[in-house]
Amino acid sequence: MLQPLEDAGKLETLRRVRQRIGGVLSFAVQTGYTKNNPIRDMQGAFQAPEREHFASLQPQELTEFIQRLGSYQGHQNTLGIIWLILLCACRTGEARGAQAKEFDLDAAQWTVPLERMKKRRPHVFPLPSQAIELLHPALANLEPDDLVFPCPGTREQMASENIVLQAITKMGFKGRLTGHGIRACVATSLEEMGYPASVVKAQLAHSKDNLTDAAYLRGVHLEPRMKMMQVWADTLDLMKQGLPIPGIAKASGNIRKFERVA
Repeated sequence: MLQPLEDAGKLETLRRVRQRIGGVLSFAVQTGYTKNNPIRDMQGAFQAPEREHFASLQPQELTEFIQRLGSYQGHQNTLGIIWLILLCACRTGEARGAQAKEFDLDAAQWTVPLERMKKRRPHVFPLPSQAIELLHPALANLEPDDLVFPCPGTREQMASENIVLQAITKMGFKGRLTGHGIRACVATSLEEMGYPASVVKAQLAHSKDNLTDAAYLRGVHLEPRMKMMQVWADTLDLMKQGLPIPGIAKASGNIRKFERVA
């Protein structure tokens, strides 16, 4: 099953199919259906795909993207996913799979359960007021398990992982930006605005493997992350007007301003 994929040069597809097969066989071992998982013995048997860096804009280029996004006539769910990434620095998959029950707008928090996080640990994203404004109508009349931004035209199906990339292409940023690149650009911008790397990484859920450290990143850093992301959301509002990101234009006064709220 895997060999034809390698022969065709579809190495990323091969990696994903192998991963899925390994998951099924691992479950079979755990539940007594079989005694071994042959996928584990195939390490190095196939050529691995080359890792590519996700295309991302420089912070100074983000204003142009925000302005085009403001005039983009795409589906509201697609726009919701993109804005959630911009406002929370979440992963594309976390935004696409977000369920109504994960959001507490009164507490201004979005708690993603461990099964939806890359490192299988729950993570809390603080919600700036602009994110709450975005989510209020989206959450109206939803059941707890409903997807907030499902595939356009349906309520049950998760939006495709390509939906953000398609919108980016239509806005004229093909080859310059990806969904993951949006998140990377937010992170770079926050660091250039003077925020500590530890707080930015905590927002991105780039936690250490130690569970105590993971709890620390979720809890202790939550208040400074709330302040940081509100300033960031306010900055995005400035970009809608065509203004550059404060603090990135080498203006020391702006940089000190952002350091105070970190």
